[in-house]
Amino acid sequence: MTKGSHHSTLDLGGLRVDFLDGGSLAFTYERPGKRLALELAVRPVLVRSATWSCLIDPGFGPADPRRRERFALRDPEPLEDQCRRLGLVDGPDHVLLTHLHFDHAAGVLAGSVCDPSRSAELRFARAQHHVHSVEWEAALREGRGGDLALRMERALAGLPTFLPDRGVVFGEAAGPRVEVELAPGHTEGLVAVWLRGARATALYAADLVPTARFLEPRVDRMADQDPELALATRTDLLRRSAVEGAYVLFYHDTDRTFARLGQRSDD
Repeated sequence: MTKGSHHSTLDLGGLRVDFLDGGSLAFTYERPGKRLALELAVRPVLVRSATWSCLIDPGFGPADPRRRERFALRDPEPLEDQCRRLGLVDGPDHVLLTHLHFDHAAGVLAGSVCDPSRSAELRFARAQHHVHSVEWEAALREGRGGDLALRMERALAGLPTFLPDRGVVFGEAAGPRVEVELAPGHTEGLVAVWLRGARATALYAADLVPTARFLEPRVDRMADQDPELALATRTDLLRRSAVEGAYVLFYHDTDRTFARLGQRSDD
């Protein structure tokens, strides 16, 4: 059983999830015999407990002019203002990046990203920033996201905090918490994020399950770096989500913010 919703808030019990407006992007692509247009939402995820807050994937931010034109970017209300309205006057305690593609991660910076030789500032300077080391090293090698790792390193004056392959990153092992696991396929260093509250669990798998269409696991040869590995990873994540009766959060779906898979016997 799958239940979908477009609500802006989800209460997991001791963990509150707010879906922020990160704007939108649109582009055209070719299929045999036709040209198709695709519009995608950009939806950063803000997670809060009683003692800490974490912003996951802060969107495209000040994207460079080439990407801005190519993807017809629609800018949102500044994330700083959205956070203030939700009570985070000084911004979140943590910023977690699932991977370093520009539409998920360039919003970590407040300055221009079009000239890697110029300095950039962190959007949330007091926050601790997190990313997986595999993703970080790949981004440095490839200039991923518009040399995003290089510019982040300059803005941080050092390295971000590297995430584990699997484990709890915020909260307590026996209480409301955020867990991550390395989930390769879309990129080699993408992490899936499990939000475990007292009443329910949610999975945010970023571009492995970007929209509700991917609740039926499918190969994505257009977006995934390793399509077959990505299919295996998303299939496993969705299987485990269904067993738990977990919510699945959508970063790119224009109509729905989340859906709930399965149903636990005690629910």
